[in-house]
Amino acid sequence: MTTKNLKGFDNWRNSPYFEQPVWVATLSNNEEIYQDDGAHEDLEPSAWIRLKEYCKELDLHLTNLQLRFKSHVVGTEPSAEGYFFCKAILGSLFASSCTHYYVAGHMDENNIIHKTKFVVPELIEEGKEELLLKDCTEDCVILKNV
Repeated sequence: MTTKNLKGFDNWRNSPYFEQPVWVATLSNNEEIYQDDGAHEDLEPSAWIRLKEYCKELDLHLTNLQLRFKSHVVGTEPSAEGYFFCKAILGSLFASSCTHYYVAGHMDENNIIHKTKFVVPELIEEGKEELLLKDCTEDCVILKNV
């Protein structure tokens, strides 16, 4: 059974996710999948993990990954060997607020993940980091050749 995903710009534009920052994945069959965490009560809440399962099930891979907040779009390297995504949060003990992040990136042919951390919802770049694929959490990476 095929995993449910939020497909296409018009569906995203008319969804409650339009008011939130999202990732947008372009697949090898030219589908565009939009992040819709928690949209399906009976399924995996993480749209990224559902996307990974969908790609595996249909023998697809990502050809591009972007982050989007309304009309603001930031991209990663197109046609990479794999893509990375996770959410992060930074807070201090006894502080009244926290900073939320999306961390996105791509993997090169040497199995190095090039990650960029963005403050959300504005998608303001705050830092870059490189690490080896073997040092990444498996759920955060979708590889081209699985």
